[in-house]
Amino acid sequence: MKQNTHDFRDQANDALLSPEEIGTLKKESTQRSGCWEIDWGPEPFSQAMGGGESRLTLTMVVHQESYFIIDTLVSPSDETEKGVSAFASAIKKQFRLPETIVVRDKVLRDELELLATALGCDIVVSRLKAIPQIRRDMKRFVG
Repeated sequence: MKQNTHDFRDQANDALLSPEEIGTLKKESTQRSGCWEIDWGPEPFSQAMGGGESRLTLTMVVHQESYFIIDTLVSPSDETEKGVSAFASAIKKQFRLPETIVVRDKVLRDELELLATALGCDIVVSRLKAIPQIRRDMKRFVG
């Protein structure tokens, strides 16, 4: 079987994962932490403070059952690979892998698929449970 040697890094973001880190994570993360949701959308705080359309995107990685926000990433809305960057950063913070990743659309699934496969995580497109509620709470908070 051919080993995946793709390096999930770019020059702008050192939070991504090397093939060595992927191997270590797979070997040492024997207990998976359930289902993680990953999604992006307009960043609500700058929009509320500026009174206009946000030019920033908030990407969230959330544990589905506990609603725990594992990681967030604020980036320009035209930046690519936001999902991969947020997922890789969350993994490095938790040093634990999810069993399943749930996303709401095929675009994000396609972006995450190579890394999820390399890490042995299932990825599915489905309705999200935790992130929509968290976004509603954030909007209520910023008024």
